[in-house]
Amino acid sequence: MKVYGNGSVVKKSNSSYLLRVVTGYNDDGKPIRKSKSVKTTFKREADKALRDWIVELEAQTTNLEGEKMTLGDLLEFHIALLAETESVRPGTIDGYRKLKAYAVPLIGKQLIKDLSYSEIEDFCRNLKKTGGEHGGSLSANTVLKVFTLVKAALKQAVKRRWIPYNPAVDACPFKSEKPEITILSEDETRRFIERVLEYPRQDQASAMLISACCGLRRGEVCSLTWRSVDLDKQIIKLRQAVTEVSKEQGKGKTLHFDEPKTANGSRDIPIPNICADYLRKAKAEQKQMLEYFNYYKGEDTPVCANDHGGFMRPSNLSKFSKTFLLDNDFDPKLTLHSLRHGFVTHLLDRGMPANQVGQISGQAPKVVLDTYGNHRSEDVIQLLAEQMNDITNVKAVSSNT
Repeated sequence: MKVYGNGSVVKKSNSSYLLRVVTGYNDDGKPIRKSKSVKTTFKREADKALRDWIVELEAQTTNLEGEKMTLGDLLEFHIALLAETESVRPGTIDGYRKLKAYAVPLIGKQLIKDLSYSEIEDFCRNLKKTGGEHGGSLSANTVLKVFTLVKAALKQAVKRRWIPYNPAVDACPFKSEKPEITILSEDETRRFIERVLEYPRQDQASAMLISACCGLRRGEVCSLTWRSVDLDKQIIKLRQAVTEVSKEQGKGKTLHFDEPKTANGSRDIPIPNICADYLRKAKAEQKQMLEYFNYYKGEDTPVCANDHGGFMRPSNLSKFSKTFLLDNDFDPKLTLHSLRHGFVTHLLDRGMPANQVGQISGQAPKVVLDTYGNHRSEDVIQLLAEQMNDITNVKAVSSNT
């Protein structure tokens, strides 16, 4: 019998505890639980009884489980297990299900007991060639993500003795490709800000201005409330981020709030004067409009609130910012995330230490240098050329003897 997660222990009385485990999921995705009472006055004895019970239940699962399990079934089991134990965020679970959808048509019906190293390699090659939408190709990065999920699921099967070894170890023939990021020069950044200040939609303008001036991720921008923005001290106190997660019924998405993406994500970020001045004006006008329709919530109102006083969706922020960039004749390769890359790159270009830049961007110094250190603006390239000419400036040696 499968056991999902580590189970739980609940005290019933002074002399008994209730043990609970999840043994499966029904068609609606709701967990199926088993329970058992144990007589003891000590929780540590109840915890031990729970561990022993899980071992007993899983011992009932013979290798016959692996004899009939397909890779598609295993992937679903693995993702459900991660969701049940809450070891990853809901947005990540959403991403895993999308990756699973790439794998199932090509190899999902294959029994895990029959999988081999060469079959996994062939699967990766076929996935890259025809695994995309309408039989198109996939990027090496997406193939690598699908492979990593398959490999982790098969590792889980080995742990549960459903298969003797993991055929996916080192089987992916592709390496990740670092995407090329186009960033705005400092002059283009100023032009971007000038155009944003003229933009009629204040909620969208506020979001794009914060992205360009403070280097926040889109989920961080969309999560901001006025409580987290101190306009007197001109500081953003970032303590949360929002992601879009598929609803349990599979129709539409809902917003999920959590801590920022990285361990360094909770941080205080200075607000430049031009952005702070705009936000002061935007806050006053937003309050007047939302109060008229009875949508205003005080300091808990989102900074980039929609017409109903709710939080802006990160996907919508990406869409209208892309349209804004194209409508104002910026490079077609630019995206909302390019603004963050440009923000960090210009700070590095101006000689700001990576550890200080990381305090603002919410990343470790090594990540700052590895991710953004390879970007260089045209101004810096020109400066480097001048310095190199100065270093190599030597007098020509005469050929006369």
